Amino acid sequence: RQWTAVNRQSEDAAQVIEAGLDLMVSETSYTPKASDLRDLAIPLPFLTETETIRRLVRRFDSHQGLVRHLSATVDHVDLELRLAHSDSRYDFERSRSRLIGLWLEVADLRELAVRAESWALIYSALIDIDPSGALERTDRLHTETGQQLDETLERLLNSTADHENLTRGCIRALAHRRPQWALRLASMLN
Repeated sequence: RQWTAVNRQSEDAAQVIEAGLDLMVSETSYTPKASDLRDLAIPLPFLTETETIRRLVRRFDSHQGLVRHLSATVDHVDLELRLAHSDSRYDFERSRSRLIGLWLEVADLRELAVRAESWALIYSALIDIDPSGALERTDRLHTETGQQLDETLERLLNSTADHENLTRGCIRALAHRRPQWALRLASMLN
């Protein structure tokens, strides 16, 4: 898992991902978590061979049913975004469907801090997944996600005094791709 974070653009990434997935299946004493799959999926969007990406995405999808009920929601959202980014490389409509399904899942989350961090992850990932803005033109996904993030953050900040701990994940998710949002959020903290 750690290798993939450091070597995300390595030529050997596909083989390492395959080996990691094989190990998860063969090791019956270990129950994988969404964070394991998320970390293993880091290099997926950087792979160059379409068929390899398609095959690996299918493998990740087959594992998700096993870990979905055992894992933290934010890890699941992050994994889904990595898969959507990978899907966008060979089938944009599949990526769109995955994103809309994920969007609806996040909208139903009850815990405000988890929902806010999930919106922040989606909002940041849209820059890489949809650089042409096609999802904005067809579904207003960028605008709607930004609005949901804004509304959720407002509700979260108004409902607690523990701003720093509850928004740390949001700031981290926004800092690289949406730094203006991260700075605005940081300025709102008590």
